[in-house]
Amino acid sequence: MDPTFQKKDIRFNTVSEISKQYNVDLVQVRLISQTLQYILERCSLFLEGFKKQEMINILHWATKLHEIGLNINYSGYHKHSFYITQNTPMPGFNKEVQDVLSLLIRWHRKSIKLDLNTIEKFHFFPAPSILQSLKIFRLAIVLNGTRLSYNLDNLAFKCDQNSMHIEFKKDWIEKHKLIESDLIQEQEYWSQYGFNLILTYL
Repeated sequence: MDPTFQKKDIRFNTVSEISKQYNVDLVQVRLISQTLQYILERCSLFLEGFKKQEMINILHWATKLHEIGLNINYSGYHKHSFYITQNTPMPGFNKEVQDVLSLLIRWHRKSIKLDLNTIEKFHFFPAPSILQSLKIFRLAIVLNGTRLSYNLDNLAFKCDQNSMHIEFKKDWIEKHKLIESDLIQEQEYWSQYGFNLILTYL
């Protein structure tokens, strides 16, 4: 994203002010954003042009805001983050973009009980692109569960609309068993929507 454009788009300032208000961990934001970008360069959002860039913006904004609920309570903090994002006036945001942003934040962790009828009501973003964005967002968060930096070259991604294949270097995954456990749980969560998350080790 062109930094000049960011300065002109008031939404970047809006998100920064909210994240500052809730003392968001910017180191974790940076780690998730890097992983997110790494996946996005390898997996399609099923969007083109302006719509694609808008969804990429939303994903990065969600990265900055998904933990704001931690200031209220760790238990169910994703629900608190959702409520704040859904109900806070956000200069520059239209309703649909704010609703998609809130949706990604609401379902970024734990079990997924997403009503598909809800996302099919959006006019600007097709349902497949929202589901794909949610999958990628959740993975970027899971892969940074340790809150520590690592070399992303330890991971390789292949994606289509119905599956995602992640290859890990064996010595890396052996040092990150908690992440492996969370990814196996992700396989379960997504299987109910007919999506396959495939994990292999090199």
